[in-house]
Amino acid sequence: MIINMFLMPLIVGFIVLIVWYVYRKLTFWSRLGLPNDLSSRSAQPFHLSDFQSHRKYGKTVGFYEGLKPCLSTIDPELIRAVLVTDFHKFANRRNATTHKDLLNSSLFFAKYPNWKRIRAILSPSFTTGKLKSFKPSFGQSLDVLIAKLKSEIKSNNTIDLRPIYDSFAFEVISKSAFGLNTDIINNAKHPVFEAAKSFFQTGFTVKTFLFPLSGHSFLFINNAKHPVFEAAKSFFQTGFTVKTFLLFLFPQLAHYLDIHFFNEESQQIIANFIKQVINERIANNFEVKDLLQLSINASVFSPKVTSNSFKKLSEEELLAQSINFMAAGYDTTATQISFITQFLALNPNFQTKLVNEINSHFGDQSDVDYESVMKMPYLDAFFKEIMRFNCSVNRIDRIAENDCVLNGISIPKGTSIIIPVWALHLDADHYDEPNVFKPERFLPQN
Repeated sequence: MIINMFLMPLIVGFIVLIVWYVYRKLTFWSRLGLPNDLSSRSAQPFHLSDFQSHRKYGKTVGFYEGLKPCLSTIDPELIRAVLVTDFHKFANRRNATTHKDLLNSSLFFAKYPNWKRIRAILSPSFTTGKLKSFKPSFGQSLDVLIAKLKSEIKSNNTIDLRPIYDSFAFEVISKSAFGLNTDIINNAKHPVFEAAKSFFQTGFTVKTFLFPLSGHSFLFINNAKHPVFEAAKSFFQTGFTVKTFLLFLFPQLAHYLDIHFFNEESQQIIANFIKQVINERIANNFEVKDLLQLSINASVFSPKVTSNSFKKLSEEELLAQSINFMAAGYDTTATQISFITQFLALNPNFQTKLVNEINSHFGDQSDVDYESVMKMPYLDAFFKEIMRFNCSVNRIDRIAENDCVLNGISIPKGTSIIIPVWALHLDADHYDEPNVFKPERFLPQN
C-alpha cells in the first residue's frame, strides 16, 4: 500500500511529463506564429497531402514527421532563399542512405562540399554539344519502338503502352549511358538485366507518387530480358516500410542497425557490371560516346585528367554516378511518355496543334535535327505545361545545417525544408487557372 502511494505519483508525473513533451514538440510551429498542420500525411500520396495542406493553411506550413518539425513552403521568396541566396545554409538533402551505401557518392546523395566538387567535375559532360552526340542512339531506339508499336497495332485491338515505354526508356538509357549494344530486344537472358528488373518495383517511385498510368510489369520491347535490367528492378525493392521510417526519422539508429534503403544485392550486381565495362574499355583503349565514357574521362582512370585527385572522380564516385544515371533517367522518362500519350489521346486538339507545327518544320523530312526542334515554340510550351501538370519530382527537400533565421522564421538545426513542387505548380497565385492545361501560358509572347 505504501509502495503504491509513492509509485502512483511517479507514474502520473511521468505521464504528465511525456504529454507535456509531446505537446511542446507538436506546437513548435504555432508558437512561432505559423500554421501548424497536425494531420496525418501517410494516408495518401505526398503530392496530394502537400496540395491539400497548402490549400488549407497558405503558402508556408509547419508539419511533423513523428515529432520532428518540418517546414513546407510554396512561397517563391522562401524557395529562392533555400535554393539560391542562402544555399550554404541548406546545402544537403535528408538521409536516405547509410554510411556503407555506394550511392552516398552519387550526385543526388553526396553531402556538401563533396557534392559541389562532383557537380563541377560532371557538369562539362552535360553541355548541349555532348548531349547532341547521343542523338544516333536515341534514333535507333526510337526506330525499334515504332516497329514494336506497328506490330502491336496489327495483332492487338488494345495495347498496354506502359510496359512498352518502360522498355523503350531503359533501352535509351542503357545505350546513351552505358553504350550497351547487346541485342536487348532478342536477348532472352542476361545477368545484369535480370537484376535490373526489380530496380523500380516499389512504392517509392515516380509512378506511385504521381499518376500510375498502366501496368506494373517491366518488359523490354519484344519481351526481351537482359542481366543489368534485373539488378535495376530490385534496386528500389522497398517502399514505405519500417526501414524507410527508421532511415528518415532515426538515421543514426538505421546506421547502427545497418539498414539500407536500396537493395544491396542489385546495387552490387550493377556496380560489378559497370566495373567490367570500365575495365574492358581501359584494357582495350576503347572509347564509346556515352555518359559512362564522359565520366571515365573525368575520373582517376583517365590519364587526361590533372594529377590533382580533388578534380577527379574516384572509382566509387564513378560507379555511384553510373547507377544514378540509370535511376534518374528510366522511370521518370517512361512515366512522362505514358502521361503525354494518354493526355494526347484524350485531347486530340493539342495533338493536332503539335502535328501541324512539326509538319511545318520538317514536312516529309525523316531526319529530325536538334536545332530545328529548339525552334518549335508550341512544342516547347507543351512540354513545359506537361511538366507543370505532371512533374517528375513531387518534392525537393533540404536540411538546415545549423540554427538559422529564414525570412524571419527561426529554423532549428536539422529541420527538413520541403518544397512541394506539385502544390507549387497548382497554386493560383503563380498560374492563372492552374487546373486548366494551357501550353499557351509558356509561349514567348506570354
